[in-house]
Amino acid sequence: MRLRRMIPASSAKTVSAKISEFREDDLQHVKVLTEKAGELGIDAPTEGDMKEMLTTGKIALANKAHEDELRHRKWTESTADTL
Repeated sequence: MRLRRMIPASSAKTVSAKISEFREDDLQHVKVLTEKAGELGIDAPTEGDMKEMLTTGKIALANKAHEDELRHRKWTESTADTL
């Protein structure tokens, strides 16, 4: 209630709209990351705030990419040794 007294009604509507837009953007990011995690066989987090979910997802995807890179590098070296 104090916030409403401090911000004029027209500005409060703008702030409210921006917050709604930001939340929708966060939800879209969570949806995309959850889908990508599923494609990679990673369990997406189901608890925590948006920032924690996005950070956890980002770390899991980075770890998966690193594992894939190591696997690819090992295969490349093995193939080169064979030739």
